[in-house]
Amino acid sequence: MKAELKDRLKYAMELKNVKAIDLSKSSGIPKNSISYYLSGRSEPKSDRIYLLAKLLDVSEAWLLGYDVAMERSNTQKDVDETVALFERIEKDREFKQLMLRINRLSPAELEAVKAVAAAFPE
Repeated sequence: MKAELKDRLKYAMELKNVKAIDLSKSSGIPKNSISYYLSGRSEPKSDRIYLLAKLLDVSEAWLLGYDVAMERSNTQKDVDETVALFERIEKDREFKQLMLRINRLSPAELEAVKAVAAAFPE
């Protein structure tokens, strides 16, 4: 039998010591929607499932109740970073221009940029 999303969401929130109001603030999802999810009154759509899973650092499939590992995989985390990069490129014109310039660099120029970037903390 597949576990219910509401139970998985509650468990992940308890494990990460996150309250509904905190999850609402960090996700932008209204608190009443979070309450509906926690009560089982409604289930989030896929974009919100992704966001909740990402914020709670759990697998979307696990959150949906499937019998898979709870932990967010490294592949999922890589996808999260790539999505964040694309979102920033889409929203920030200067950043987009910078990425386009970096993309056109020669291999030697790219190595110089990597050396400079390595001096900054991650």
